[in-house]
Amino acid sequence: MPRTRLLSRTTAVVAISFVASCSGEDTLSTASHSEGALPALNSPGGSPPTVVTERPRIPVDETHYTFAEDPPANPFMTINGVRLRYSGMTVFADSAESPGSYWVRSDAPSHTGDLMETRYIDEQGRSWVSDQVYPQLVEQRMRDYDALVDQTNGLEDLEDIGDDPTEGEGEPGEWELFSPATTTWVKSACQSPSVIDTWVWTTDDRVPVFTPMSRRQRKVLSLTTPRGVCSGTMVAGNWLLTATHCLSDTTGAPFQPRETTACTYGNYQSGARCFTGTRLVMTRRYTGDGDHKHDYALLRLSGHPGVGWMALSQARESTIKKATGYNTGYPVNGPGCSFGARTPTGSSSTFAFQGYWSTGVVRGFGSSKIKTWIDGSGGQSGGPFYYYPDGCCGRHFLTGVYSGHFGSGKRKSYNGGPLAKAIRTWVSVFAD
Repeated sequence: MPRTRLLSRTTAVVAISFVASCSGEDTLSTASHSEGALPALNSPGGSPPTVVTERPRIPVDETHYTFAEDPPANPFMTINGVRLRYSGMTVFADSAESPGSYWVRSDAPSHTGDLMETRYIDEQGRSWVSDQVYPQLVEQRMRDYDALVDQTNGLEDLEDIGDDPTEGEGEPGEWELFSPATTTWVKSACQSPSVIDTWVWTTDDRVPVFTPMSRRQRKVLSLTTPRGVCSGTMVAGNWLLTATHCLSDTTGAPFQPRETTACTYGNYQSGARCFTGTRLVMTRRYTGDGDHKHDYALLRLSGHPGVGWMALSQARESTIKKATGYNTGYPVNGPGCSFGARTPTGSSSTFAFQGYWSTGVVRGFGSSKIKTWIDGSGGQSGGPFYYYPDGCCGRHFLTGVYSGHFGSGKRKSYNGGPLAKAIRTWVSVFAD
C-alpha cells in the first residue's frame, strides 16, 4: 500500500457555511491552570511579527539554491546543554518536487541520540549541527520544563508515566473486537483521482471547530508552505512543532523557514494573526517522505501568537491506549470531500481553512511511532494527537505528531506519526 502524506496543496478559496455544533471538545476549559511559556519566551499576549529581508539566491542546481557565505563570529553555540557547530550555508529546496538526494552533510551521523543528530537553520540561512551534549545541563532543562508544565497545565500522574514492560513490541491484540465487514479504512481521492488524500475509519467523524475555540484548539495553527497546507502545535512561546515533510521537499531538503506562514484560528476567525518562520530545527535522521518515525520539526515564528502551548506527554503507552485519542487540524478536505477553505474574517490573506477536531482509538505503538484510527486528510499533517488524563476537557497532553497513513491491511494500517514521549527531551531543549 502506498504511503500517503496528510498534506495538501493550496487550492482556490471558496466560501462555505457551517452549522454550529456544541460538544465537550468545543467547550472552554474550566481548568485552574493558566497559560504560560517556556523560560525566556514568556509573552502575555501575541506580539507582532518581525520582518525578514530576502537576500539574493545563489543557484546550486536547477532545483536547489543557497546564500552567500556568512560565517558567524563564533563557530559554536550552546542551547540548553547541546553544543552546535556551524557547518556551512544551508542548501534549500526551490520547489516541492525537487529531485535528488538529501543535502550534503559535512560529517557522518554519530548515532548517539536525537540530540546529537540535530540540524539547526538560523535566520541567515546558516546550518548548525550538534556535536556535543552536556548531560547535566540537559537534565536541568528537563527539570525546568517539568516545573513549568506543572505550573501551567499540571503534570501527568506518576502512576501513568514511565515505560510498560513490553513497550513498543508487536501489534495490539484486540482485533477480535471488530468486524471486518463494518470496521475498515475508507479512502478517498478528493483533489486528484490519482492521489489518495483522505483516510477515515469506517465513517468520517470529524467535527468543525467554531468560535469560541477551546483552550487546546487555539494552540493548533494552520500552515502554508511551498509543499502545501499543514497544521502545527505551539510547544513554546513562539516555537511550533510540526511534520518535517511540511517544511521540506520529498527528499528532505528544507525550504527556507520564511517561506512558511503560520496562522492562528486557521486565519478565518476574527482576530486571526499570521507569522512567518525564522528558524528551523530538524533531525538529521529524517530521510524524506515515508519516514514517519523521524517526521518532526520545530519552526520558530516571527512573533508570539499568544495562544499558549501544549505540553508533551510522558505517559506510558498503556495509559494512552486506555484513553480516547484526539486530533485537531486544518484539513483541505472535510467530511465527504467537502472543501475546507473559508473566506477569512478580518484578514487580508487569500486563504483560510476551517479547523476540525476528531476522536478515535489509539491502536498501538512501535519504533517510536503512535498508531491511531483517527480520521484525517490532506492538511492535517503536523497537527497533534493528544489526550485528557482526567477525561475531557481539562488537563491535556500532546501524544504524537500527525505524519500520514502507513501500514497494510484493513485493520493493521494507521494514521499516525512520531510518538511525543520519544521526542520530548529534543523538543524541550531546542524550543528555547
